[in-house]
Amino acid sequence: MAIQVKGLDFTYQPGTTSERHALRNVSLRVADGEFLAIVGASGSGKSTLAQHLNGAILPPPGKVFVNGLEVKKGISPVDLVSNVGLVFQYPEHQLFAETVREEIAYGCRNLGFAEGTMVAASRRALDAVGLDTSYLSRSPFRLSGGEKRRVALASVLAMDPPILILDEPTVGLDRSGKAMIGSVLRSLHREGKTIIVIGHDLAELRALAPRLVVMHRGAVVADGELSKGDLAQYGISLPQPFQPREMLQKHFPENYGSAAAKKILAFLEGGDQ
Repeated sequence: MAIQVKGLDFTYQPGTTSERHALRNVSLRVADGEFLAIVGASGSGKSTLAQHLNGAILPPPGKVFVNGLEVKKGISPVDLVSNVGLVFQYPEHQLFAETVREEIAYGCRNLGFAEGTMVAASRRALDAVGLDTSYLSRSPFRLSGGEKRRVALASVLAMDPPILILDEPTVGLDRSGKAMIGSVLRSLHREGKTIIVIGHDLAELRALAPRLVVMHRGAVVADGELSKGDLAQYGISLPQPFQPREMLQKHFPENYGSAAAKKILAFLEGGDQ
């Protein structure tokens, strides 16, 4: 079993006026090689759960196991990062080195990679996220938001952990960037990696992962498909189908029957242009 979470409960700033109960008796099992998506509205506990899975937050009440290792005080950081890699929601929380080369190589060096192996792993990881070697000498802090996200992912991929957890991995990316990330994750899954993707875009997550877990107010409320009504009560909206005819008629009624409109509809609906 890749991941086991048992009765996990967590409160931020307990006993203060800012106290917030973030996780409520969460239990979850993720099999080796599984591709899982965790979805929920803002504040549902998704990111807090993710940080428990790689030891960024150590479990209070409850237990977390990663590849049979219990995540607890005293566990070796090397044992953790060699088993599970977490790409944070905000890459600024993850990046720290002066160059992209140093950023990507940092984890490999801590795991004891030989110099040649580290260089090769860094280049493979950079290529996997769609960046060329010209980025190696650049500062990660001078990159665009989407490029920072790609570098953060590459820094995790270079270490080649069997489990990957990605928190909102496509935020800041355009359509081609999102498609690239999706392609990378599917390829990694085919190689046998266990992948957990966390987010709020239901359409995007459903297209990626065969298993969907829903969180609401710190609890796992569903594991599998839900109806539109079920999702609505948890603050999640189902994607609306694209209806170009209704859209054109609503916004451009005076031109709806024109030759130009017919060409646009033919293109959008997959017909002859």
